[in-house]
Amino acid sequence: MRAEGEEKRGWSVKISGNQVESLLQVYVERARGQKRGEALRVSPQGDSLALSLEAQRMNALKERLREIPPVRQELVAAFRERLEKGRYHPGGVEIARKMLYREAVDFIVSEGERVDHSA
Repeated sequence: MRAEGEEKRGWSVKISGNQVESLLQVYVERARGQKRGEALRVSPQGDSLALSLEAQRMNALKERLREIPPVRQELVAAFRERLEKGRYHPGGVEIARKMLYREAVDFIVSEGERVDHSA
């Protein structure tokens, strides 16, 4: 999807799309579990804990997320090379879209806490 007047410029910037999908899936599963009140069930004895199917799925998604490297070095190297050779010219609208997209994902993952990207 392009904004009016924005032209296609070859490669598009893609910021961890698979990671974003996994995070959004975790968020949806968590929200469903909270709405139904079935994320966790504690037995009357209070000494055991049974996870619902949705909570188990959420844990599996979290494990998959941990396997994704925070920085994909091959992509960084490819973009660095294109930038150094003057062949990378992302549009302002695309940059803004990706920044907002990333901010939304960080907000969801941090459960509403502001994430400081300055570090």
